[in-house]
Amino acid sequence: QLMNMYLETNRPASARRLWEQLENDGSAWIRYSAALIEYVSWNLLQEKGSTAETAEKLLTKAIRGNVYVAFFLGWRDTMDNAMEYTEELVEYGDCDSGSILEAIEYACSTGEDKGM
Repeated sequence: QLMNMYLETNRPASARRLWEQLENDGSAWIRYSAALIEYVSWNLLQEKGSTAETAEKLLTKAIRGNVYVAFFLGWRDTMDNAMEYTEELVEYGDCDSGSILEAIEYACSTGEDKGM
């Protein structure tokens, strides 16, 4: 995932350009990354043009796109205990936007140890 690479290598400007180009993309990768980038830009870096309202709108759009990701991010330990064989599920490849499988893939590849 290109978005994940940009975030892992601390290239927020490249990540922002990517999500602006893919504004209508429904994937969790784009939507949650956009929300994160905007939040950091507004709240931590206090960059001009970034606002709480924009960050909240992007987070709302991300949650509406895939609510399961919000559960994985908010209750990581609970989801880790409840879900088995997540790595095997991820190996099946691409999944539909908004699906629990997409959320599992997102959580597995963004976790601290790259697995749930």
